[in-house]
Amino acid sequence: SEDYRIPKEFLHIYEGQTIFKDKAQKYLFDRGFDLDFCIKMGIMYAEEGRYYGRIILPFINQKSLWDTFNARDFLNPSVQEYKYLNPKNGEVPMKLTDTLYNEYCLKTASKVYITEGVFDSLTFIQKGFDSIAASGWAIGLNRKRILLNSPIKELAVIADRGFYNKTMNQFSFLLNTDKKVKIINMDNEKVKDANEGGLDLIFELEEKTTYLSYESLFA
Repeated sequence: SEDYRIPKEFLHIYEGQTIFKDKAQKYLFDRGFDLDFCIKMGIMYAEEGRYYGRIILPFINQKSLWDTFNARDFLNPSVQEYKYLNPKNGEVPMKLTDTLYNEYCLKTASKVYITEGVFDSLTFIQKGFDSIAASGWAIGLNRKRILLNSPIKELAVIADRGFYNKTMNQFSFLLNTDKKVKIINMDNEKVKDANEGGLDLIFELEEKTTYLSYESLFA
C-alpha cells in the first residue's frame, strides 16, 4: 500500500473543467451526499481512461492507505456496459474481496453497521455512525480475520432485499465469539437497501431484530 500511487486521471469532486465534474457532483447530491463529506471520504471521479464516467470509491485500510477501490458509473446506463468496474489484478495492492470499505474505522469502533453496498455504508457514515461495506457478500478468510481481530463488540448487518438467508449464513462464523450480531431482514420491505430505505427504517427494523443464534440460523 505504501508504494501505491493514485492514478493521475482520478480527480477530486471539485476538480476538473468538463461536464463530467457537474454530472459526478449531481449524481452524488441526488443520492443524498454532501460534497464536502465526499471529499472527506476520499471519493473521486474520472473523466478519462479506463474509469471515465465513474465515481471512484477508495477502500482505505487501518493505516489510512488505499488498498483498492470500486468504480461506479454515474452516466446514463446505456453509455457504460457495467454499473461497477473493479480494478484489474495487480493494479492495486489488494483484491476487493480481501478488503472492507471504510476498514480504518475498525481501529476504534465498538459497534458497526455492515452493508453490501458502499453507498449504503456512506449513508450511515454521513450521519455519524461507524459503518463498513463488503461490496459483495462473499466473506472470505481475510475478511473474517479482519472482523474477528477488530475491537467490534456488536454488528448490525443489513441484508439487502432477497439476501437475508445468504447473509445469515455468511456471518454465522461470528457465533460463539465475543461479538453480538443482528442480521436485519429487508425481504418484506418495498426498498432494497439502506441507501434507498433511509436510516429511520433501518433503525426501526434493528429494534425488532434479535441477536443471531443457532436457533435463528436454522429456523
